[in-house]
Amino acid sequence: MMVAWSLWGCGPAAVDTDPGVRSFGWLDEVAFAPEQFGELTLESKEGWVQLHAGDPEAAWTAFDGVGVGATRAAIDLSTWHDDVARLTAEVHTRLWTRWAERSHQGVAAPPPAYAAWLAPLAADCAALRPGPSAPPEVLEHLAKHRAALAEGALPTMSALAAAPMAADRVSTTGEAHERQVWDPCVSASLAVGWRARAAPSGWGELRPTEAPGLAWTLMAPWSSAGELESALRAGMAPGELGPDSIAATSLAVPDAGTTADEARERVARLEAGFTAVAARILDQAPAEGAALVADLDLARRWQDGLALAFARRALRDGHPTASAVWAYSVKGPASRPSAQLLLARAELASGHPREALSALHGAGRPRSASGAESDPPAAGSGLFGVQDALSDLVVLESLGRAGDSKEDP
Repeated sequence: MMVAWSLWGCGPAAVDTDPGVRSFGWLDEVAFAPEQFGELTLESKEGWVQLHAGDPEAAWTAFDGVGVGATRAAIDLSTWHDDVARLTAEVHTRLWTRWAERSHQGVAAPPPAYAAWLAPLAADCAALRPGPSAPPEVLEHLAKHRAALAEGALPTMSALAAAPMAADRVSTTGEAHERQVWDPCVSASLAVGWRARAAPSGWGELRPTEAPGLAWTLMAPWSSAGELESALRAGMAPGELGPDSIAATSLAVPDAGTTADEARERVARLEAGFTAVAARILDQAPAEGAALVADLDLARRWQDGLALAFARRALRDGHPTASAVWAYSVKGPASRPSAQLLLARAELASGHPREALSALHGAGRPRSASGAESDPPAAGSGLFGVQDALSDLVVLESLGRAGDSKEDP
């Protein structure tokens, strides 16, 4: 790995390459024309190092919020918070529905008093309005939230994500304990805020093709600036991009699959394809380019990005077991937090909140350059509240159940 880092930002090097060999997007660009990689990272090495490490917030800071690199960091951050927001909404929907059901069955205590204002808030984050009887501190918190969203004040929103709105007494079994109550909508607002930093007029207005180059594609699941632009103009989310271009290559992975078995077959096909691509690069590329691809594990990075995109597509299309297979296939440390987050969504959608909670514990953000996971979650990750809500759901599902399995079949 140290050899690769020493090549970052070292400037162009004369390499005799055959343009006809470059047929696999940015991976071949790095392998067969490493001078482009050197030129890209010459003035902004730290930002690309942080993107490679899976820490887009640190990358944004390193890029000073300027340029294509900063836009790439903002895309990653918006995608992360969108994933958290979707999980948060799904957890709250299931939590308050099940709490009412279990209480009616006489198994659980009645829902806590704060459910009257928290459940409506979580159900409509666009409105940012709590239900009745919200305490003054919650109204004050939400006023700050609305103001920060209107102003695009991302540091304020991150601070709100790291602080509870209120504290209350809660009981699922009759024995009350104090529970911190977190803003269920701050990740949705952070997703909007980071999207605005990347594309103030919306994703469809982003124009990578006006200045195409490796900066738009390096370490991304999409293969070209043109693919990114056309997909965003068609209304696709950045987190779902990449699989369409791969479907037309020798990898031949047509879709995410609808079942676990179909997904496993496609994962194996993708793995075999990238193994072959990496072997071709090692055999044919100049030594410097082959070293960059191998030492920075760039083939795995692209493969993991595609797996995350397939996992999101499977969830979007209502196939959580296929999504879980794709999430499990992610191996690179920089991509694992997002994979764990998507796995939590897949497990919850499959009726397994305990497994969802276990997956969520591995989704701390960000990771350092050494690959170490934040523990507890990073301040602006948005994970504090959803972990607490999911914990309550796990307890609710376990009440009155016999045997080891506590969730719905």
